[in-house]
Amino acid sequence: MGSLISPLLVAVAGILGTLLAPLVSVRLSARMQPELADQQAAHARHAREDDEHRALLKDKRTCYVTVNATGWYRIVQMNYLHALHEDRLQEQDRVELDGLDAPTSKLLPKRKWLPPVRS
Repeated sequence: MGSLISPLLVAVAGILGTLLAPLVSVRLSARMQPELADQQAAHARHAREDDEHRALLKDKRTCYVTVNATGWYRIVQMNYLHALHEDRLQEQDRVELDGLDAPTSKLLPKRKWLPPVRS
């Protein structure tokens, strides 16, 4: 009789394992879906931030190339510094220098290091 029960128990265990395997896999995949969705959202967020950062760098590079390519920027800066050094700085000098910063004004903060014009 013992020889009949052990094959029967093995068969029942095999059948139960076969029938329960899809339920277990569905349950495990249901647990993994929120984590997978979070990972995909994080990946999408990082990709979007990276694209925004690259676009900002491209804009900055374009502005700097535009400003530096003119050559006038450096001349106006030097004139401004000479006027400041010679104590003959006028409001027109500041306006001219600020006008050259127009391409970069959306990317860079306003200069705070410019001293006030002396009257």
